[in-house]
Amino acid sequence: MSFEADEIIDSQAKLRAILKEPDQALLNQDLDHVNEVARQFIALAPFLIITSKGPDGLMDTSPKGDPRGFVKVWDEKTLIIPIRAGNNRADTLENILHDPAVGLLFLIPHHTTTLRIAGQAKIIQDKTMQKRLAVNGREPQLALAITVQQAFMHCPQCFVRSNLWTEKPDATPAAPPNLLDWEKAAERKQLT
Repeated sequence: MSFEADEIIDSQAKLRAILKEPDQALLNQDLDHVNEVARQFIALAPFLIITSKGPDGLMDTSPKGDPRGFVKVWDEKTLIIPIRAGNNRADTLENILHDPAVGLLFLIPHHTTTLRIAGQAKIIQDKTMQKRLAVNGREPQLALAITVQQAFMHCPQCFVRSNLWTEKPDATPAAPPNLLDWEKAAERKQLT
């Protein structure tokens, strides 16, 4: 049985009839570059989420993490993100080959504000840069060079409402599923 909504909001007019217009001062905070505040935030962030779009139109959202400051601010318009060995699916990289538009969400643990950046990505291989991005003597295989088109700080309300950083680990009602659970379920599906 498919879900049928009471109403589909399919225009900006319908959307804004329900949600009020954003405060103009908030919209004026969008930048087309990385300022000093964003630079400091990136230096403290050990984790980001990158979103890209594939040739099939599907969106991919992928986590990236390393020690704090793993993303380098090359200049006010350019970020460098190391690409380390992983599962080799390379969904983000394959998508960037098709469409270089990406969205980044930087997170700092126990901090409720996030930094959002939108821009254009290039996959690069540069020996000097790869040496600069080494962690424990291990250089990344590749890197992404992001040309910043939009940057802004995002309000903390979702973190406050979710208690993401305040909930104690033992408060989780049940153990969350993990990768092994997923692999077992996928294997069962293949056998049926």
